[in-house]
Amino acid sequence: MDFDQLLRRTRLFQGLDEDALAALVRIGELRSFERGDRICRQDELKPGIFVVARGSARALVGSEDGREHVTRLLASGDAFADMATLGNFPCPASVEATEAMKAFFLSSSRIDQWLLDHPLACRQVLTNTALEAGRLIRQITRLTLLNAHSRVAQFLLERDGSVRWGKRHVASYLGLTSETFSRVLRKLIEARLIEAPPDEDVRILDPEGLRAVSMGHEVPERAVA
Repeated sequence: MDFDQLLRRTRLFQGLDEDALAALVRIGELRSFERGDRICRQDELKPGIFVVARGSARALVGSEDGREHVTRLLASGDAFADMATLGNFPCPASVEATEAMKAFFLSSSRIDQWLLDHPLACRQVLTNTALEAGRLIRQITRLTLLNAHSRVAQFLLERDGSVRWGKRHVASYLGLTSETFSRVLRKLIEARLIEAPPDEDVRILDPEGLRAVSMGHEVPERAVA
C-alpha cells in the first residue's frame, strides 16, 4: 500500500514538504479492523492519529440514555482522532468500522516527536487543522439551516451518491430519522433526480436538478412513467 500517496490525499497532511512526509510514513503502521470494531472511544485521551486506508467508519457520540448520533462518515483518506491527539483533550466521539477496514496509525508519542523535529510541518498541520474546523462549522450550519431535501441532495452530490456506511447512519449524520431520509429519497426518485437500488449506492441521474434542490429549491414534481 502506498502510504505516501494516502497521506498526500489526507487533508490534515496536505502541503507537507517531502522530508516531513517521508518521516511521517516511516513512523506509522498499518492496522486492520473488522466491521463493528470500536477503533477509538469517546473520552479516550490522545489515542493517536488514524487515517483510513481502505474501508469506511463512522464517528458517533453517545448520550447517557443510550442514544447515538453520527457526527462524521469516514472513507479512504480521512483522518480521525487527530484533533484530540494534537490538542491533548479527550476524544469527543467514538469511531466504529462500518465495514472491514485498514488504517494508517500514528501513535501520539511518535506524532509529538515528529512535530518537534519538523517545525515547518507543524505549522502546516496547524493550518490544516484550522481549515478542518471551518469545514465542521459549515457542516453544523448545514444541519441547522437546510431543510431535509437540501441536506440529502447536498450529501449525495458531495459523496457521488455513496451511502456505503448504511442509510441509517447517513440519516443520523444528516440529523434526520431513517423514515424521513427514506421519504426524501423516494421524492427524489419520483422527480427522476436519482435512482436508489436496494443495498446499493445511489445513482445521480440529474446533477443540475439535484444541485438546485441542495441550494433550497423545491423538488420538481414529475409524474412517474
